[in-house]
Amino acid sequence: MVAEDLRTVELKVAGMTCAMCAKTIEYSLLDLDGTTHAEVNLGNETVRVEYDSS
Repeated sequence: MVAEDLRTVELKVAGMTCAMCAKTIEYSLLDLDGTTHAEVNLGNETVRVEYDSS
């Protein structure tokens, strides 16, 4: 069995104007294969994504 190779990246996201935008981005990222966690910060216009790099 192969252990997960989890990595975290923080990205700048421009153009978010409301909480619904932030939630839509979170849900879209979580739908991607390998994504284990996504957290959007609307105030800082950033998203932190944890994913399995394999």
